[in-house]
Amino acid sequence: MSESHSERSLSLVTRIIASEFGVSAALITPTTVAGDVLGWDSFSHGSLILELENEIGKTLPLERTLEVQTVGELAQLVEEFLP
Repeated sequence: MSESHSERSLSLVTRIIASEFGVSAALITPTTVAGDVLGWDSFSHGSLILELENEIGKTLPLERTLEVQTVGELAQLVEEFLP
C-alpha cells in the first residue's frame, strides 16, 4: 500500500523539523506549534520553509507560510505542492 500525500507531507515536514532543530521526530505531532520546539522562531521558520522548498522543488506562497500555526497546517500546505 502506498503512502498517501497527506502521510507523505506530514512525514516530510516532521523529518525536516527534526533535522533543522535537532529534536526527535517522535516528539513532533500534527498539533505541534513553533513554541513547542526549542529554537523555532521567525528567523528559523524562514530557514525551515527554504529547506522544505528545496526538498519538494517548489516555492511555497510566502503569505501562506507565515499563516500556518501547526505542523499539521504546514504539512497540508506542503501537500498541495507535492508532485
